[in-house]
Amino acid sequence: MVLRPLINPALIKEAYTVAEKYGNAIPAVAPAETVREISGSISKQLNRDHLRLIQTPQCFKLSVLKRAYEAPYNEVFTDDASVAEDMGERIHLIEGDRANIKITTPADLTIAEALLNA
Repeated sequence: MVLRPLINPALIKEAYTVAEKYGNAIPAVAPAETVREISGSISKQLNRDHLRLIQTPQCFKLSVLKRAYEAPYNEVFTDDASVAEDMGERIHLIEGDRANIKITTPADLTIAEALLNA
């Protein structure tokens, strides 16, 4: 299970507001790290100004999400946005929150604890 327990309620409200207007809203932050694309033994630096790290909650109008999940499964789907985008839905990114960290490893728990104690 993946959790994001440090979500700011204002981010949830913004996501709902934008999704109501545009059909979806996906929180995203620019990567702070350098990012490289790997192809075999070759790696190539990517311009992080053109990249975003996607967060949750991903908000959709129910009709959009239901229609998207009627499509056949594709192994490239990693989240609701990728499923909706595959069926032609334009994805609307909103500014995420760096404190909205994803808890997937023991180290993430340490980081979350530090954020909570800050």
